Amino acid sequence: MFLPKLGYNRNTAKAIVYGPKKYGGIDMRVLKHEQGLAKIETLIKHWRSPNTEAEAHVRIALQWNQYTAGTGVPILEDHQSIPHLETVWYPDLRNFLSENKIKIKVDHPGIVPHQREGDSHIMDHILATKRFTKGQLLRINYCRLYLNAHTISDIATACGRFLCPSLLKGNLDPFDRNWKTNHPIQEKPNADSWKIWNRACTMICLDRRRKTIRPLGQWTVP
Repeated sequence: MFLPKLGYNRNTAKAIVYGPKKYGGIDMRVLKHEQGLAKIETLIKHWRSPNTEAEAHVRIALQWNQYTAGTGVPILEDHQSIPHLETVWYPDLRNFLSENKIKIKVDHPGIVPHQREGDSHIMDHILATKRFTKGQLLRINYCRLYLNAHTISDIATACGRFLCPSLLKGNLDPFDRNWKTNHPIQEKPNADSWKIWNRACTMICLDRRRKTIRPLGQWTVP
Protein backbone atom coordinates (compact mmCIF):
# COMPACT_ATOMS: atom_id res chain seq x y z
CA MET A 1 0.00 0.00 0.00
CA PHE A 2 1.39 3.40 -0.99
CA LEU A 3 -0.63 5.48 1.53
CA PRO A 4 2.32 6.00 3.94
CA LYS A 5 4.42 7.41 1.08
CA LEU A 6 1.69 10.00 0.54
CA GLY A 7 1.62 10.93 4.21
CA TYR A 8 -1.50 8.97 5.21
CA ASN A 9 -1.96 6.19 7.75
CA ARG A 10 -1.80 2.79 6.11
CA ASN A 11 -4.95 1.75 8.05
CA THR A 12 -7.09 4.57 6.71
CA ALA A 13 -10.58 3.31 5.84
CA LYS A 14 -11.23 2.72 2.16
CA ALA A 15 -14.31 4.92 2.34
CA ILE A 16 -11.99 7.81 3.18
CA VAL A 17 -9.25 6.81 0.74
CA TYR A 18 -11.60 6.68 -2.24
CA GLY A 19 -14.24 9.12 -1.02
CA PRO A 20 -14.65 12.55 -2.70
CA LYS A 21 -12.79 15.51 -1.24
CA LYS A 22 -15.98 17.50 -0.66
CA TYR A 23 -16.96 14.91 1.94
CA GLY A 24 -13.53 14.75 3.55
CA GLY A 25 -12.14 11.92 1.47
CA ILE A 26 -8.74 11.67 -0.23
CA ASP A 27 -10.40 11.07 -3.63
CA MET A 28 -7.91 8.46 -4.85
CA ARG A 29 -8.64 6.52 -7.99
CA VAL A 30 -9.14 2.73 -8.03
CA LEU A 31 -6.36 1.80 -10.44
CA LYS A 32 -7.99 -1.38 -11.75
CA HIS A 33 -11.07 0.71 -12.60
CA GLU A 34 -8.91 3.21 -14.45
CA GLN A 35 -7.25 0.37 -16.34
CA GLY A 36 -10.58 -1.20 -17.25
CA LEU A 37 -12.09 2.06 -18.43
CA ALA A 38 -8.98 2.80 -20.47
CA LYS A 39 -9.32 -0.59 -22.18
CA ILE A 40 -12.95 0.10 -23.04
CA GLU A 41 -12.00 3.49 -24.45
CA THR A 42 -9.17 1.97 -26.49
CA LEU A 43 -11.42 -0.77 -27.88
CA ILE A 44 -14.21 1.61 -28.90
CA LYS A 45 -11.79 4.15 -30.37
CA HIS A 46 -10.02 1.62 -32.56
CA TRP A 47 -13.20 -0.27 -33.44
CA ARG A 48 -14.68 2.96 -34.79
CA SER A 49 -11.59 3.85 -36.83
CA PRO A 50 -12.44 2.29 -40.20
CA ASN A 51 -9.73 1.15 -42.59
CA THR A 52 -6.93 1.51 -40.05
CA GLU A 53 -4.41 -1.06 -38.90
CA ALA A 54 -5.53 -0.59 -35.29
CA GLU A 55 -9.12 -1.39 -36.23
CA ALA A 56 -8.01 -4.56 -38.02
CA HIS A 57 -5.98 -5.66 -35.00
CA VAL A 58 -8.77 -5.28 -32.42
CA ARG A 59 -11.31 -6.96 -34.71
CA ILE A 60 -9.05 -9.90 -35.54
CA ALA A 61 -8.10 -10.34 -31.89
CA LEU A 62 -11.73 -10.28 -30.71
CA GLN A 63 -12.91 -12.67 -33.40
CA TRP A 64 -10.06 -15.06 -32.62
CA ASN A 65 -10.97 -14.97 -28.91
CA GLN A 66 -14.59 -15.66 -29.83
CA TYR A 67 -13.48 -18.50 -32.10
CA THR A 68 -11.36 -20.14 -29.41
CA ALA A 69 -14.06 -19.60 -26.77
CA GLY A 70 -16.45 -21.60 -28.93
CA THR A 71 -19.56 -20.10 -27.32
CA GLY A 72 -22.75 -18.89 -28.93
CA VAL A 73 -22.92 -15.54 -27.12
CA PRO A 74 -20.55 -12.62 -27.85
CA ILE A 75 -17.80 -12.80 -25.21
CA LEU A 76 -18.08 -9.07 -24.46
CA GLU A 77 -21.78 -9.52 -23.64
CA ASP A 78 -21.44 -12.82 -21.80
CA HIS A 79 -20.43 -12.68 -18.13
CA GLN A 80 -19.95 -16.42 -17.67
CA SER A 81 -16.43 -17.59 -16.87
CA ILE A 82 -14.50 -18.94 -19.87
CA PRO A 83 -11.37 -20.47 -18.29
CA HIS A 84 -10.03 -21.94 -21.54
CA LEU A 85 -9.33 -18.53 -23.11
CA GLU A 86 -5.53 -18.31 -23.17
CA THR A 87 -5.02 -14.73 -24.31
CA VAL A 88 -4.57 -11.83 -21.88
CA TRP A 89 -6.05 -8.54 -23.07
CA TYR A 90 -9.63 -9.59 -23.85
CA PRO A 91 -10.04 -11.99 -20.89
CA ASP A 92 -8.83 -9.22 -18.58
CA LEU A 93 -11.34 -6.83 -20.16
CA ARG A 94 -14.07 -9.48 -19.74
CA ASN A 95 -13.28 -9.73 -16.03
CA PHE A 96 -13.68 -5.98 -15.65
CA LEU A 97 -16.97 -6.01 -17.59
CA SER A 98 -18.29 -8.87 -15.48
CA GLU A 99 -17.30 -7.27 -12.15
CA ASN A 100 -19.10 -4.06 -13.10
CA LYS A 101 -22.03 -5.62 -15.01
CA ILE A 102 -21.08 -3.95 -18.28
CA LYS A 103 -21.76 -5.31 -21.75
CA ILE A 104 -20.23 -4.13 -25.03
CA LYS A 105 -22.10 -4.85 -28.24
CA VAL A 106 -20.09 -4.80 -31.45
CA ASP A 107 -20.83 -5.58 -35.07
CA HIS A 108 -19.42 -8.88 -36.36
CA PRO A 109 -18.26 -10.40 -33.04
CA GLY A 110 -17.15 -13.56 -34.83
CA ILE A 111 -19.73 -16.09 -33.66
CA VAL A 112 -19.95 -19.26 -35.75
CA PRO A 113 -23.65 -19.59 -36.68
CA HIS A 114 -25.83 -22.62 -36.02
CA GLN A 115 -26.00 -24.95 -39.00
CA ARG A 116 -29.20 -26.89 -38.37
CA GLU A 117 -32.52 -26.51 -36.61
CA GLY A 118 -32.06 -27.31 -32.93
CA ASP A 119 -28.30 -26.79 -33.16
CA SER A 120 -26.25 -25.31 -30.31
CA HIS A 121 -22.64 -24.56 -29.40
CA ILE A 122 -20.62 -27.35 -27.82
CA MET A 123 -18.73 -25.20 -25.33
CA ASP A 124 -21.92 -23.59 -24.02
CA HIS A 125 -23.12 -27.01 -22.90
CA ILE A 126 -19.76 -28.05 -21.47
CA LEU A 127 -19.35 -24.83 -19.47
CA ALA A 128 -22.91 -25.16 -18.17
CA THR A 129 -22.14 -28.55 -16.61
CA LYS A 130 -19.51 -27.00 -14.29
CA ARG A 131 -17.97 -30.46 -13.99
CA PHE A 132 -14.62 -29.81 -15.61
CA THR A 133 -11.50 -28.14 -14.26
CA LYS A 134 -9.63 -25.43 -16.13
CA GLY A 135 -7.04 -27.99 -17.25
CA GLN A 136 -9.74 -30.32 -18.55
CA LEU A 137 -11.51 -27.47 -20.34
CA LEU A 138 -8.24 -26.59 -22.06
CA ARG A 139 -7.85 -30.19 -23.23
CA ILE A 140 -11.45 -30.32 -24.45
CA ASN A 141 -10.97 -27.08 -26.35
CA TYR A 142 -7.75 -28.32 -27.96
CA CYS A 143 -9.68 -31.32 -29.26
CA ARG A 144 -12.49 -29.11 -30.50
CA LEU A 145 -10.08 -26.80 -32.32
CA TYR A 146 -8.27 -29.75 -33.88
CA LEU A 147 -11.60 -31.01 -35.22
CA ASN A 148 -12.69 -27.47 -36.13
CA ALA A 149 -15.97 -28.25 -34.37
CA HIS A 150 -18.15 -25.48 -32.98
CA THR A 151 -21.70 -26.74 -32.76
CA ILE A 152 -23.33 -30.10 -32.12
CA SER A 153 -23.97 -30.49 -35.85
CA ASP A 154 -20.20 -30.50 -36.41
CA ILE A 155 -19.83 -33.75 -34.46
CA ALA A 156 -23.18 -35.35 -35.34
CA THR A 157 -24.03 -37.72 -38.15
CA ALA A 158 -26.01 -36.52 -41.18
CA CYS A 159 -29.29 -37.80 -39.74
CA GLY A 160 -28.78 -35.60 -36.67
CA ARG A 161 -29.52 -38.34 -34.15
CA PHE A 162 -26.09 -39.75 -33.36
CA LEU A 163 -22.59 -38.50 -32.68
CA CYS A 164 -19.88 -39.48 -35.14
CA PRO A 165 -17.72 -42.13 -33.38
CA SER A 166 -14.58 -41.25 -35.34
CA LEU A 167 -14.75 -37.60 -34.25
CA LEU A 168 -15.15 -38.61 -30.63
CA LYS A 169 -11.85 -40.45 -30.97
CA GLY A 170 -10.12 -37.59 -32.80
CA ASN A 171 -10.05 -39.14 -36.27
CA LEU A 172 -10.77 -36.59 -38.99
CA ASP A 173 -12.76 -37.74 -41.99
CA PRO A 174 -12.03 -35.47 -44.98
CA PHE A 175 -14.67 -37.24 -47.08
CA ASP A 176 -17.53 -36.45 -44.72
CA ARG A 177 -16.48 -33.06 -43.36
CA ASN A 178 -15.12 -29.92 -44.96
CA TRP A 179 -12.60 -29.67 -42.13
CA LYS A 180 -9.83 -28.14 -44.23
CA THR A 181 -11.68 -24.84 -44.72
CA ASN A 182 -10.46 -22.14 -42.32
CA HIS A 183 -8.99 -24.80 -40.10
CA PRO A 184 -7.00 -23.46 -37.10
CA ILE A 185 -3.43 -24.54 -36.51
CA GLN A 186 -3.79 -27.01 -33.66
CA GLU A 187 -1.66 -30.10 -33.13
CA LYS A 188 -3.52 -33.32 -32.44
CA PRO A 189 -3.99 -33.68 -28.66
CA ASN A 190 -2.83 -36.79 -26.82
CA ALA A 191 -4.91 -39.85 -25.96
CA ASP A 192 -5.81 -38.62 -22.47
CA SER A 193 -7.27 -35.44 -23.94
CA TRP A 194 -9.46 -37.42 -26.33
CA LYS A 195 -10.82 -39.45 -23.42
CA ILE A 196 -11.92 -36.23 -21.71
CA TRP A 197 -13.36 -34.93 -25.00
CA ASN A 198 -15.28 -38.16 -25.53
CA ARG A 199 -16.65 -38.05 -21.97
CA ALA A 200 -17.68 -34.39 -22.31
CA CYS A 201 -19.49 -34.91 -25.62
CA THR A 202 -21.22 -38.01 -24.33
CA MET A 203 -22.31 -36.14 -21.21
CA ILE A 204 -23.86 -33.20 -23.04
CA CYS A 205 -25.33 -34.97 -26.06
CA LEU A 206 -26.17 -38.61 -25.52
CA ASP A 207 -28.72 -40.57 -23.60
CA ARG A 208 -28.22 -44.20 -22.59
CA ARG A 209 -29.12 -45.38 -26.10
CA ARG A 210 -26.36 -43.13 -27.52
CA LYS A 211 -28.85 -40.87 -29.32
CA THR A 212 -28.66 -37.10 -29.22
CA ILE A 213 -30.84 -35.66 -26.47
CA ARG A 214 -32.44 -33.33 -28.97
CA PRO A 215 -32.30 -34.60 -32.56
CA LEU A 216 -31.13 -32.01 -35.05
CA GLY A 217 -33.46 -30.77 -37.76
CA GLN A 218 -33.08 -29.41 -41.27
CA TRP A 219 -29.89 -27.70 -42.40
CA THR A 220 -30.07 -23.89 -42.28
CA VAL A 221 -26.72 -23.11 -43.96
CA PRO A 222 -25.34 -24.41 -47.28
